[in-house]
Amino acid sequence: MNANNCQNKFQVWMGLIIMLLFSGLIIQAQDPAQLKEMFAHSQQQNAQALKQYTWKSRNEVRKNGESKSTQLFLMRYDALGRLQKSQISGSAPPAMPKGPILGNIAKKKKNDFMELMDALHKKVQAYSHLPPEKMQAFLATATISPRLDEGIIQIQGGNVLQRGDTLSIWLDAKTRKQRRVEINTFLEQHPVIAVIELSDLPDGPTHMARTVVDYQKEALQLIAENFDYERVR
Repeated sequence: MNANNCQNKFQVWMGLIIMLLFSGLIIQAQDPAQLKEMFAHSQQQNAQALKQYTWKSRNEVRKNGESKSTQLFLMRYDALGRLQKSQISGSAPPAMPKGPILGNIAKKKKNDFMELMDALHKKVQAYSHLPPEKMQAFLATATISPRLDEGIIQIQGGNVLQRGDTLSIWLDAKTRKQRRVEINTFLEQHPVIAVIELSDLPDGPTHMARTVVDYQKEALQLIAENFDYERVR
């Protein structure tokens, strides 16, 4: 190989390296405050766009790895912007034991279980639907970590809604759209971990495609999958 060929290859490699470094500097040099402001604004726009859709949500409850119940809901927003759900189908509930004593015990256990499910749902929803002021407070102290080799930007912060919690958001480095959210929080001082995978609708907003919530204290796992989005207005 002659000297000219070596020099040409060296220049090509240097050009590629400089291009990669430059693209990294563009992201790193972007004002973090500007990036955070853009993200907060896009979140508000995305939330408004989703209100124009209906969709189906399949909810499953697992305990010790075994499926205990599955329900299918039709989801929509009402005229006041409140999320509404109507059950379409679901697995039959277990039969209640006979006798007043056993029946009352089983009823109390069922009520306690439903209250726990509701508490876990509200806990995760509080983080996945942060109001603007809470989102601004989170972004004010969050750190931004570009990970160009993976094509993502990570936004991470803590003490969002309670002391010791963390919220991590992964954005597509090019589109700045959400791809993944991880929530680490507590319910009655016991860890709650939620992982949300997000997808884009064709020519539409980003939506939560799959959510998995783990509550190890009760060996519970809640899985929600959203699909069949239809624009109604």
